[in-house]
Amino acid sequence: MIKIIKRYKFWVLPLFLFISQAVYTFNSMGQIRYEELAESVRNPFWFQNRLMFDGLSGSLSWYGFQALVYNIFGFHLFAAKVIRLILAGISIFCLAGILKKYLGIRNGLIPLLAIGISPTLLYFNILQTTYGMDLQFLPICLYLLSRIYQNPQKTLNHILLWMLVMIAWLCYPNFVFYIPALGVVDYVILRGSKIQSKSKKVSFSIIAFLSPLLIVFFYIKNRQDLIYDPVAKSGLFRGGVKSGLDFSSLWPSLQVTLGDLFQKGNSYYFELKNAEFSGYYPITAVLLVVAASFYIFFTLKKIRLILGVIYLTVLLTIFLGHSAGDSVFSGIRRATPLLVSFYILYSIVWSFILKLKIKMKFLKFSLVCLLLLLPLHHLLVYPENLLFLKRYSPYRNQGWFAVGSSPEKSLDILVSQVQKDDLKLACKDNKGQTNLCRYQEVYAAVAGSCLWNRLECHKILGYDERTKKMIPLSVELLDPD
Repeated sequence: MIKIIKRYKFWVLPLFLFISQAVYTFNSMGQIRYEELAESVRNPFWFQNRLMFDGLSGSLSWYGFQALVYNIFGFHLFAAKVIRLILAGISIFCLAGILKKYLGIRNGLIPLLAIGISPTLLYFNILQTTYGMDLQFLPICLYLLSRIYQNPQKTLNHILLWMLVMIAWLCYPNFVFYIPALGVVDYVILRGSKIQSKSKKVSFSIIAFLSPLLIVFFYIKNRQDLIYDPVAKSGLFRGGVKSGLDFSSLWPSLQVTLGDLFQKGNSYYFELKNAEFSGYYPITAVLLVVAASFYIFFTLKKIRLILGVIYLTVLLTIFLGHSAGDSVFSGIRRATPLLVSFYILYSIVWSFILKLKIKMKFLKFSLVCLLLLLPLHHLLVYPENLLFLKRYSPYRNQGWFAVGSSPEKSLDILVSQVQKDDLKLACKDNKGQTNLCRYQEVYAAVAGSCLWNRLECHKILGYDERTKKMIPLSVELLDPD
């Protein structure tokens, strides 16, 4: 038993990090935001009916996977949080495997701790939206890439990698910034290998990459919205970006992102009391990592390719990511590749300094201590950020899902009613008068509960302002087009 514990003690840390994330997740279920309802209830229900809700709702792999889970295990209002928690667990163990393999057990522990307890990562993982899901998918992709490096002959790893890349891109448009880097590294691995059928591997990778997109294209009935929705002025792979590049918004957008990283989370759907590098002392670690990475780039040729693709990713994110869309809706959720790039550099610099052989031991000790300030900061702000989750969000739903003491109980009240009789939904103003309101989300939640939980339900009715009558609601009636 002691030998087993010693052998697998490294894996205690990723387990601890998963538990830390679980604590965050299960403490975030006191409220539900509009975008969470849209991305974990309404859009999956529309996908179930082979429809894309609108051009802004393009995270089809996320909606499809949720619909699959709901069909198998049933529907729960916060099920998407659990799905993201499981994905986070897979991701953190993949990351641990990569760091253990390339940095070693001793050198990989601190980078793993710094990444796994990241305030930004912990926060994004509690959301039922797709925001920040690239942070979960990328370690899995990198793990598959490491398997390709270990055995480039195995075609299955190529297929799995590039299929997952497209699934991740269909899930969150931000993932596009990683695709050039992944492609370059995969190509270099293939070119340097001694396998005979290199062109065959490339062909299989391209087919695997395109297959999820083709499946989605033939599954969705309103395909025109995939390409361009004239009402929403958006389409697939564009998320909430309705226009092209506007470099005049670069600096205002970048300012919002820097505020999210160095002050507090205060952008659209990013509410974090203590940001990634809040305070003064973590900034010293950031400056050290940036400076040391340039030194390593010019002194170590064997790692120059990795550093080069990281710098490429940073430049693409800064100049393209911050020039697309309205700066009002910018923030770290659209610039997560910056965070990913930093932590890869942090891992490289940490390992480099530990292996550094210099006579001035005090200098090496000082550099190590400066780098340790980052995970120390993350551990210190963890409790305060956790308590901050209890604060009511300005984006929370205050309508249908606030009629009970919690969003879950509010939905239970509506589902209980529709099982007994027709459910009549009508918005009331302060004077008790019926007025216009959104029905799509509450209809999808109630109808989805009936469908996915296999319940016997009556009709769901909504108030029609034109006829002044209650009429049956349906996906076709509520479609925004």
